[in-house]
This record gives sequence, structure tokens and C-alpha cells, in this order.
Amino acid sequence: MFENGGGNLPPPFFFLFLSHLLSPMKKSYLILWLLASLLPTVMVAQNAPITTAGTASTVNPTTTLPVTAKNFTNISSFNLELHYDSAIARATSVTMGPLPAGSLNCNTSVPGKIKLGWYVFPGLTVAGNPVLFTITFTRVATGSTAITWSDDGFSCAWYDGNFSVLNDLPATSFYEAGTLTFLSPSAPVITIPHLAECPGATTDVPVTVDGFNEVGKFNLRLQYDPSALSWQSITNNAGFPGLAADGSTPGTVVVSGSSPAGSQGITLPGGTLLFTLHFAYSGGTTGLAWETTQGACSFAGPPPGYAVLNDVPKPDHYVNGTVTPIQVPGKAGTIQGPAGGHVYRGQTGASLSIPPVPGATGYVWNLPAGITLAEGENTNSIKASIGSTFHAGTVSVKGVSLCGNGGWSPGYQLIDTISLGIDLPGDVTGMNNAGLNLKASPNPFSENTGLTWFVPAKGDVSLEITNMTGEKIATIVHEIEEPGQHSCRLSGSGLKKGIYVARVSLRTDSKLLFGTIKLACTE
Repeated sequence: MFENGGGNLPPPFFFLFLSHLLSPMKKSYLILWLLASLLPTVMVAQNAPITTAGTASTVNPTTTLPVTAKNFTNISSFNLELHYDSAIARATSVTMGPLPAGSLNCNTSVPGKIKLGWYVFPGLTVAGNPVLFTITFTRVATGSTAITWSDDGFSCAWYDGNFSVLNDLPATSFYEAGTLTFLSPSAPVITIPHLAECPGATTDVPVTVDGFNEVGKFNLRLQYDPSALSWQSITNNAGFPGLAADGSTPGTVVVSGSSPAGSQGITLPGGTLLFTLHFAYSGGTTGLAWETTQGACSFAGPPPGYAVLNDVPKPDHYVNGTVTPIQVPGKAGTIQGPAGGHVYRGQTGASLSIPPVPGATGYVWNLPAGITLAEGENTNSIKASIGSTFHAGTVSVKGVSLCGNGGWSPGYQLIDTISLGIDLPGDVTGMNNAGLNLKASPNPFSENTGLTWFVPAKGDVSLEITNMTGEKIATIVHEIEEPGQHSCRLSGSGLKKGIYVARVSLRTDSKLLFGTIKLACTE
């Protein structure tokens, strides 16, 4: 927007005004300018720069707005006048931009008007779109005002290095208006979390705030499903003055607070618990949603004005929550553990697990005497340590949550492998494959294979290789071994191609255990 015409030479009385703006030491420049302006008018060949008032938008009480000029070539001076709405802002100062030279004078004493004069000698050329000056504005009220150029025939004019007036017609092509907006200070962010609760219990809904600065008053309206929640009461955690809550209408709670006259409003640290809402929870899922229709939720600044604080966009300031039920866990499934339930005394890391139980937030394991939990407490997968006195027992587990316990799993039988052996003296002709865990790798093999076995108790160990008819080919191990893992290698160089049997035996003072596997020699 541009007011009146523009581009004519200034009349002499303007220089009286400009002389008032200029300091005494600058008045000598004015005399030269006055003489030049009184010279006979010549045809204007050069266009004035394109002068642009900037745009600014802020929630702060002050801001700066830049004024720029494009096509700044051989310029010696300018006169400019800007108008704005003094009901919205007040221009408090003008600062010269980064032009390399020149003297800037201004007058901001009349609300709504800014008059400026700039002079340099000789003429100055600046590339690009330099900032001529910046204007500092102070907020009078929230709202927007246009920053427009005004010309009464001489108040907006540009001059080249020869003090010749430059063409600035049509004015709208050379003087571009700007906008200044003072937004309301920003409202806080108020948040309700997502909660999981036990049906039938009291549900406490914490309401926290961030950016809670100089708040004088607020009104909040929260909606929920009355079939899930029933209103009870409110706790004023932050001590906000005049806090009150009305939950008489099922499905709606209205909360308000107001600081007294003369206060500066209330400021709280980020993440402060403002208040807590208390409900009786009957079950199901419900939203906890701030009502964001016009006026339903709002924050205001300190008294006496209680200026409404900016809360747009609404979702950025009012964060909703939910309440969902915590399930009572179901019955635990079948336990997975060591093959056949076989463990050995002194063993660590015996693995036991069940599939996750729906609704379980933890697990309780029931272990027999002689077995202790080593890893995985309160989870669905544990490792157990087998004590020196353990013989046999049953393991069970159940899922638990804050709202109750699930059913126990079916029992899982564990037995110490040494207990599976054949009692001595007695029949030692039987065979079993319990506890010794004889393995071969690789199998089939050609050059050699590695054999491993586990000894659950100190005793006499024998490892033999036989053919499929039971004829002994070799005895690889025959010695007293301590409990633990043992190994050896079997060479295939002396074996014909075919199937063989590896047989390991352990004899203790009271037991005899066997283990067998088949071996395939390929060369």
C-alpha cells in the first residue's frame, strides 16, 4: 500500500524539517543538498531503488523489522516516511543497516509515523538487497498492522550521486509495504498421559504443564466416557490460586483457576504436575480429551488484563490421554526345558521357559528344593542352578500383573541324571542314554571326528568303539574323570567304510550310566 503520490523534488520547507533531524555537524551536508535541489529540474533517466518494508510476527513484547532496497546504484540520499497503526505498536528506535557509509536521521516522536533521511557523498552503490535500516517496535496490543509508505510529494524520494531525483513512479512498483504482527504470548502445553489401570480401582490422572509463564487464569474442559470412569475429586498439586473442579455432568470435568488482582501471574518449571484428577474406573477404554472448541479451553496472562494467551494450533497446546484396562493374565503354557527334564548336580544355566502369557507383566517361578534361580527373575525365560543335594522335583510358573495372577502352568519334572543310572550291585546289562550326552562332530566323518560327553559325577569312564555286530574295535578312554564336559578325537584312518557304535559308560560307587551313538565312516 502506498499513500498519495511520490517522486517529486522536496519543497524548501522540508529542509527545515530535515535540518531539525540532522545534528549540527551534519548541516553542512544539508546546504549542499539544498543547493542541488534548487537546480533546474532535468529529465530523470535512472529509476529509484525498490524499497521494501519487511514482515515480522512475534509473541515477544518487542521486535525489529528490516527495510531493504534493491537496485541500490549511485545513491546519495533518500527521504522516507512510513506509517503504521499506533494502537498495535509503537516505533521506539531506528538503527542503520550495514551500509558501508552514510548518515541516518530519523523521527519517531509522532505515534504511527516514522520519518527518515539518509545522506552520503559521493554516491554509493551496494549490490544485492541491502538492509537500509531496522525499526524496533514495542507491542501496544496484540494484532497486526500494515507498514505503509506515505508520500505528500516529497516525503518519499531518492537522489543519485549528482543530487538528481530518481524516478519512483508508479509508487506501488517502487515502495512495497510490510506487516507487523504481535501475537498473544503462547499458552502452556498441558498434557494427560496414556494410563493402564485395573478395573474396579481408583484411577489418578496426572495433568502436567510446560511453558507455564505468568499465567493469571485458565479454564479447561475435559471429556471422557462415563461408562468407564466416574468423577471423584481433584488435588491441587501446584497450589494454583482459586483452583476448582466441577464434575457434576457425567463425561465432563470443568477445571478453572484465577490468580488474585495485583499478582504477576503464576510461573511454573517445565514438567510441573499442575493437578491430579481422581476417578473410579469400572473398566474398558476411554479417551481423556481436552475440548478445543472456541472458549472451552483457554489460558490468560496476569491481572488486571488477563490477556488471552495464544493456543493455536490447539493440538500443540492440549495433549490428550487415554485409560485402558490392565488384563488379568491367563493360564501359563507348557514349560520347555532340558531334554527329558535331565539335569545334573552342580549344573549352572539350566534353561526353562514358557511362551509369553497374555496380560502378564511379570512371572513367578516355583522351583523344587535344591534348585535356585540364577537368571531371568520375573521373566518367562530363566536359567537355574542345580544344587549338590537335588534328586528330582517339579517346576511350575504363572504370569502376574498389577490386577491379579494367572493360572499355574502344568508341572515340569526335573531329575538329576545320576539318579537315572542302574543301581549297583545289580543288573548292569541294560543300557540308557541319560545324562552323559554323548555327541560326535562331524558325523558322518572321513579323516576324524570329535567326541564329547558329560560326566555328572566322579567315576570310572570308558569309551569304546564297536561295529554293528557288537565286536569291539577300540577303547579310546578308560580312566577316572571328574564331573564336567570331556572330549577326545577318533581317527578314521584305521576304520573301514561303514557304520560303528560309540559307547560311553560311567561307573560310580552306586550307579552305572551308559550312552551310545552311531557313527558313519565314509572312507
